[in-house]
Amino acid sequence: MILHRGILDGRAGWYYAFQRVLAEILLSLHLLKAWRQETAPLAKSLTGISTDSL
Repeated sequence: MILHRGILDGRAGWYYAFQRVLAEILLSLHLLKAWRQETAPLAKSLTGISTDSL
């Protein structure tokens, strides 16, 4: 981020950095949601506790 359109490029650089951070956060949330849906049946069968309320 520092070498190519980094935050040192003024307003455009800050905007680019914001876009990258937002994209990473959205991707992480999407992956966590998919992982949670995959592991929910396993967790319920091992512990007897439902993860629906989480």
